Amino acid sequence: MDKEYTVAIYADSLDQNPDIKTFGSYYDAQDYAHDMVAEAVQWRVDHSPYSISEEELEQMYEEEWCLVRFSEKDVKTDNDPHIEDGWVRF
Repeated sequence: MDKEYTVAIYADSLDQNPDIKTFGSYYDAQDYAHDMVAEAVQWRVDHSPYSISEEELEQMYEEEWCLVRFSEKDVKTDNDPHIEDGWVRF
């Protein structure tokens, strides 16, 4: 069986309609999540009227990562065997 990886990016903790993307590779899903978190933090830094310390920047990253959810699901392909009546069928 193949796997399918889903990344859900929430705008805030009460968001009921997250941005959901599905990938066939764990690494693609991970790259997407990293890019979205970096983009969100950069937006916050660019629009802040104050200078941001390293500690505040780390806190922003932590806050954004709390809004990311990963899930993994098995995906059945035509080549996968399945069992019927105790027999393995292809």
